[in-house]
Amino acid sequence: MRPLMSIVIANYNYGLFLETAIQSILSQCNIEMQLPCGAVVELIIVDGGSTDNSLEVIRKYARSVAWWCSEKDTGQGAALNKGFKQASGEYYLWLNADDVLLPGALEVVAKEAEISGARWIVGNTKIIDEKNRVLKCLRDGAWREAMYSHAPIRVYGPSAVFHRSLFEWVGGFDETLHYTMDTDLWLKFKNMGERYLRVNRYLWGFRCHRLSKTNSGELAATESDQDAERRRVYQTNGLVVRWWNPMVNRLWRLFNGAYFWAAVDSVRWRGRKVF
Repeated sequence: MRPLMSIVIANYNYGLFLETAIQSILSQCNIEMQLPCGAVVELIIVDGGSTDNSLEVIRKYARSVAWWCSEKDTGQGAALNKGFKQASGEYYLWLNADDVLLPGALEVVAKEAEISGARWIVGNTKIIDEKNRVLKCLRDGAWREAMYSHAPIRVYGPSAVFHRSLFEWVGGFDETLHYTMDTDLWLKFKNMGERYLRVNRYLWGFRCHRLSKTNSGELAATESDQDAERRRVYQTNGLVVRWWNPMVNRLWRLFNGAYFWAAVDSVRWRGRKVF
């Protein structure tokens, strides 16, 4: 049976968290990698030549992994492109090795894909700490064309699942990008006329820790590089950001309750383990 979803985990020396990332996927499937609804999930792991305990972790779960490798690459975009080239699923999803998929996320997406036929499905995000405890919740609403006419698309990386045809059509990730490869991908989807369908569920647990690419000292040291990369992505995709559009977007999220319910959920879940 062809997998409904192919999930690629890109890893480099994140052995400390990699097992939890793998378990967050396997815990949602039976031994045949089937979800309760019967949909099949395929797991692929691309390791960039780690020197920590990552290979030990991967080999421990090798029987549940459709394909894996450990070799030098040029970065996260290259690793994910390599993984998706091995994928056979109808829908694609990636997961950072230090993050988790939240319980029930795959079942929610599988059912939504079957019911709606949407080619781009997104959900909400929980920020977690090193011990899988919730720090904060992030929510957003449905697509509004006016919101994204002059502003980047507010979708966080692995909170999105997309059809393989979209990924193949845009040529995968731009491997020259280090920080904004997901922003670039969403803008490419938008430019080809695709609009996301949001499910009102938390799908992704983004881990905030000192070694994270976006939370470590590396961030402060390369802010100018990030800004330059972001401007390049906007220019390449024809996005002109108006000063007033982000403000309008914030007002819209205040009006539609996204900020309010995120705050409520943050209080409700703060300190509780997600996995």
